[in-house]
Amino acid sequence: LRKQTDKGMLVRITPDLCRTVTFHRMNFMDDTYKLPKEFAKPFHAVFCRNMLIYFDHETQKKVLLNLARHMAKGSVLFTGHAEPLHGLSIPFERLTNSVYLMPA
Repeated sequence: LRKQTDKGMLVRITPDLCRTVTFHRMNFMDDTYKLPKEFAKPFHAVFCRNMLIYFDHETQKKVLLNLARHMAKGSVLFTGHAEPLHGLSIPFERLTNSVYLMPA
């Protein structure tokens, strides 16, 4: 749902979509993520906004390759605007600034 407010555009997730979304904390440095069984499905969207900037180049690559192993084909990765992924040898295709696609 989109609504214009005096503070700008407000976007809300509809209740039907909200019921299909699962949130879970993860440690990005853990190769398996130790997710409960009900969360073990491939991810369709991952939001890593303003997290990668705290890692060095090699750790960024390790984290992103591990995420890629857990993501469904055709899924989307969202990063922060200060986190360009160019120069990293990773399987994501850049769609726009800070939005990347896991190819099919």
